Amino acid sequence: MIKKKYSLEIKLKAVLAFQEGAHYHTIQQRLGIKNFSQIYRWVKWFQTKQWDRLQPKRGPQYTNPKNIPDQPKEKTYLLIKQEIQKILKLKAPLNKKVFLTIIKKYQQIVPLKQLRKWLGLTKTTYYRWLKAATSSSSPLTIQIQQICLQNKYYNSLGQSRFIWVYRKVHAFLVSQGVKVNAKTVYNKMKALKSLCQTKKNRYIKTIHQQAYYRRPLSTTNLLKNNFTASQPAQKLCADFTCFIYGQHQRLYLSIIMDLYNREIVAYQWAEQQTNSLVLKTLQQLPYCTQPGIFHSDQGSQYTSLEFQTVLTSKNLMPSFSEKGEPSQNACVEAFFSNLKCETFYLEKKKFCTKNRLINLIDTFIQHYNQSRQLSFLNYVSPLQYKQIKQQALNR
Repeated sequence: MIKKKYSLEIKLKAVLAFQEGAHYHTIQQRLGIKNFSQIYRWVKWFQTKQWDRLQPKRGPQYTNPKNIPDQPKEKTYLLIKQEIQKILKLKAPLNKKVFLTIIKKYQQIVPLKQLRKWLGLTKTTYYRWLKAATSSSSPLTIQIQQICLQNKYYNSLGQSRFIWVYRKVHAFLVSQGVKVNAKTVYNKMKALKSLCQTKKNRYIKTIHQQAYYRRPLSTTNLLKNNFTASQPAQKLCADFTCFIYGQHQRLYLSIIMDLYNREIVAYQWAEQQTNSLVLKTLQQLPYCTQPGIFHSDQGSQYTSLEFQTVLTSKNLMPSFSEKGEPSQNACVEAFFSNLKCETFYLEKKKFCTKNRLINLIDTFIQHYNQSRQLSFLNYVSPLQYKQIKQQALNR
């Protein structure tokens, strides 16, 4: 019976296939090897670095372990180099993931320095990529990813978008006792593609515009752009906005904000823009034991005699922004901007219904008062801020 012999190339292919996870019987059928036990021996010789047994020679050199020939080793390197070249040709946009996979696959056979030379990688680049790859599975990265996923907004069609900025994620991590830099959080969120889309600030560019905003304010503006308050109900701001949905249907939302903790203390919605909308909102307020300021724009709803009568009965003094100056009521305008950008603008207006819109408004305002972390309040919610101040007074 003639004993079948196999070349070094077939043996190395069998060994590499086994290291990639293939079973002995699969390799046997693929390469046409007579007995799978031969593959087991080749793998054992390869792992124990008995290169001479993979390509045995006649004579005493076969039994002398000190004189291991270099020829099988060189052929192994050559075959691996050819395999790497094939991989590089197949995967044409090359990225660091491909290079790191190649190095991980052949690092036990070929020295790292030789592999980097074949791939054209410098030592600094390799270790920078390796550090970035290992950090992607770190506990901090996983924690940031979970926070971002938990604070995603889903519209009626199932489409989602991230709504937490990196500063808010950083503040939440700090509140949980995690010591981390804000830039680290930003970089990890950027790598995870979890950054939310933010609006660009509008800057005053010309000198004439700057001079216009520096002019003295109107005497009717008692707030005077001072949006801070030392106690509840000392300064209240009000306004209403319009939502256009469905087939050009409209829904109006009127709110009143307490500047002490930015809480929405009253809100009301209606399908028509009438005086009763703002009156119903104002009637939700309790009587103020101390005189307060009620700031709004100069709309007919807020300047009406009926509204001013109810305002006086609540122990509140009227204050008005100048015409065409929404910045003088910036807190309420910012709230409306956040409400629309984080919920309404992410919906398909044609498919949005009245019930869906009312549910969005109720849910957002409830979340805003109870859970939303505001940078103005040192990243606590309005109700939490009020509780903290109340506990401090009771001590």
